Amino acid sequence: MRQTEIKEFIIFTMVGALILCVYAPIFKNSFVHYDNDAHIFENELVTADLGIHRITNMFRQTIDDIYVPITTLSFAIEHYFFGINPVVTHTNNLILHIFVCFLIFKITRILNFPLPVAAALFGVHPMHVESVAWATERKDVLYRYFIFWLYWCILFIRMFAKYTIYV
Repeated sequence: MRQTEIKEFIIFTMVGALILCVYAPIFKNSFVHYDNDAHIFENELVTADLGIHRITNMFRQTIDDIYVPITTLSFAIEHYFFGINPVVTHTNNLILHIFVCFLIFKITRILNFPLPVAAALFGVHPMHVESVAWATERKDVLYRYFIFWLYWCILFIRMFAKYTIYV
């Protein structure tokens, strides 16, 4: 690895450790019986066997009048491997949140604005606590992940494109 890659790895590892320390109390949380029951443990799309028919139904149905098929699919995969476990659910939310912060870190590097502070502030900002700590709010974490991933892809393509891309 080059010197700059090693430096970036160390810096983001420190940012990730900071985020992990700030969100460490979520590992003691249980499920909230506000809407986690409807979205997770009373949802037959999540608790039943995971098959192609069940997955296609996830993209056809709503839960509490909310259309969240990717979130439901992530809960079903989680249930398939680990059962109903709040620690696993909160850990996955935190991992996704750290991935989002990593994407922000990479985006700021592409934009020649190499401040790891942006990723760190995004990671520990109180506005994101609910999305990470509340299991059903995985939809927000997934939304941010896909938006920033798409933004990173657009910037990456524009950086290496031979032709002008209008986005």
